[in-house]
Amino acid sequence: MQRTDGVLLGVIERDLNPVGSPSRMNYQMFRHAKNPSRCCAIRDGERFPQVLGPNEWAEAEYLDEREPRPPGFDEAAAQYACAVQGFYLFTWSGRRNKPSPPP
Repeated sequence: MQRTDGVLLGVIERDLNPVGSPSRMNYQMFRHAKNPSRCCAIRDGERFPQVLGPNEWAEAEYLDEREPRPPGFDEAAAQYACAVQGFYLFTWSGRRNKPSPPP
């Protein structure tokens, strides 16, 4: 594990399965009101981060660990970002097999 300014960079090691890829988690996903391709995911049960301006985001869907992830979603990056800052921002890129519920 590496340390930078006292921040532990290996915080998601506990979430890795034996082959080294992250185990999947449940997330609540939000889309930006003015730019719906801009998405924010937070771990299931966590509160939406106030720093992002909650009035600018709309709850989009629940991401179950057993379902396909949206295009542009990176599981390892999501786990790291949520562990360090409490949320994961990504850009929805392309189509998805699972239809999204209407806004």
